[in-house]
Amino acid sequence: MEEGNKQPLKERDNSNSSTASDLNGFQQKIKNKTVLNLSKKGYNIIKICIFILAIGVLFMGKAFGVPKDDYPIIHDPVMYNWLSSMNQSVNDNHESAKGFQISSSLCMDLSFLFMYGYWVIRINTGRLLYATAFFYVLRNIVQNFVVFPFPEGFYWESPGFPSLTVPYGRSSDFFWSGHCGFLTLVSCEWFVNKKYYMFALTCLVNLYMAIVMIGFRIHYTIDVIIGVFMAHYCYMLFSKAAPYIDEFIKRIFNYAWNKLNDDNKKREDNNQKEEKNENGLSNNNLQQYSKQQQKVSCEENKL
Repeated sequence: MEEGNKQPLKERDNSNSSTASDLNGFQQKIKNKTVLNLSKKGYNIIKICIFILAIGVLFMGKAFGVPKDDYPIIHDPVMYNWLSSMNQSVNDNHESAKGFQISSSLCMDLSFLFMYGYWVIRINTGRLLYATAFFYVLRNIVQNFVVFPFPEGFYWESPGFPSLTVPYGRSSDFFWSGHCGFLTLVSCEWFVNKKYYMFALTCLVNLYMAIVMIGFRIHYTIDVIIGVFMAHYCYMLFSKAAPYIDEFIKRIFNYAWNKLNDDNKKREDNNQKEEKNENGLSNNNLQQYSKQQQKVSCEENKL
């Protein structure tokens, strides 16, 4: 039995080593094919050609790629053309609007609860918290400088169903989208933790959320696009900074915890000393009282 078990292991080791050697050989072939055996002069000539091509593209972009159209309102073909029928429907039929609102808000709430529930149980870094906080602080700062007008057809009245994360009513916090930005942060965290099915599901939810946001005209298309890019940027930024912030917070917490324990210990020691002093005083009082009683009894006996 032992020899029978050893033989497949040997064959498996041999197959693994052969597979690794084949993979290394394949990578070497690809490397040999993709690397150009040029001299330094040849590389310089190629780079000069690329530089000239880049200058040509730059001049072409300046001449023909800069739009000169003038619109009285923000021009958004996705909002006013592609999703105009959806906006007309939700403004004419508020019952269908409630369905979109409740479903999208539930998606946001569940994404929040599942992500932060998983964070509490499994994740040992504050990366997502730091990125989310920075994203929304930066968003609030930008909104004080960039205020877009309300688009015609704006609708986001309360559907009569409460939401944990989504506010209802008329608000001008257009640039940039906090809904799609938050879902982008959540999808990045799922991807880093190798929960690819949750990553894919969150991306689909984000797409649905973008359609609802633009269809109800509570966000312009540029709000959604910039929200996604800014959220990804914030997440990548704090992916590198999170270990240092975690360590800093741990040191502050440990310092505060140790100081609190030291204060409690000093307080307990003082209480114990006071109790000992009180016990000592009470013992002395008892001794004095017993001596007095003895004197009184002696005097009575003499009498």
